[in-house]
Amino acid sequence: MRKTLLMTAALFMVAACSPANNDSSTNKVELTGQTLSVEEQMNIWLEEDFNAGVKHYPQFLAQLGIKERTDEWNDPTREFELERLEESRLALAEFKDSFDRSELSENGQISYDLYIKNAEDAFARDQYHDYGYIFNQMRGAQSSIPTFMINFHKITTLDDANDYITRLE
Repeated sequence: MRKTLLMTAALFMVAACSPANNDSSTNKVELTGQTLSVEEQMNIWLEEDFNAGVKHYPQFLAQLGIKERTDEWNDPTREFELERLEESRLALAEFKDSFDRSELSENGQISYDLYIKNAEDAFARDQYHDYGYIFNQMRGAQSSIPTFMINFHKITTLDDANDYITRLE
């Protein structure tokens, strides 16, 4: 799931860095007094989807420098994974229903394809959810927890220190 979030973040960055399509034939929609192209709407949708998804992962929020839920760990349960996969299935269906790939620029089509590919890869990987080793020489709680706490749980305020202690407890 972490790879999916990282890929979604990369997708968002690609979409955000894409130049605006100045083609006057692009379909436009009126939204809150502004005219937005389908591609601009898609980029907004992708950003909102990313922001909604990342809120479920306190450790990823910390890695992004967002100070929310700093006294919590990611939920490691299978039930949580299944809930996120179901949310991804629903989001993918909404995405496909909301945007027509043919109405997008080349960069927009890449973003469109990447979003779909990342979601489908996450669904395919799910069948192997329990194939990995819990501990090995490179990964596991014995190395990831100290690494996370050192590198991402910065202490600059008293609240940060209290949240650090709460995480340790």
